[in-house]
Amino acid sequence: MLHPIHCQRMIFGNVDIFCHGPLLDVIQKSRLFQDSKYFVDMALLYDPDVVLQAFDTVENKTDPKALDMFIKKYFSPPGSELKECQPVDWVPRPKSFLKIADEHFRLWAYFVHGKWKKLCRE
Repeated sequence: MLHPIHCQRMIFGNVDIFCHGPLLDVIQKSRLFQDSKYFVDMALLYDPDVVLQAFDTVENKTDPKALDMFIKKYFSPPGSELKECQPVDWVPRPKSFLKIADEHFRLWAYFVHGKWKKLCRE
């Protein structure tokens, strides 16, 4: 379970889903995911209140199939809410890299720099 101070800093008001409460407790105890952090990294598809109300209607909260159906309906996989982007100031060959005297290191720097296009997310 996340530390309460971390939860208070969350922007979207998802505290009762991802930080504490019966939904988190049931999902974590069900061990539906190999990694206990997987669920808290998932994205909500609906407003938190809608998700919590829907969870209250799940009849058998110990049934893995019922929980799996609930999760598939109300959540998307971790990172799915993020979109790729390109930093506005990104250039393929920064002039400052020309100061790197060793050609191998300079090529490596260009290679690493090129990763920003895949790492940037909105």
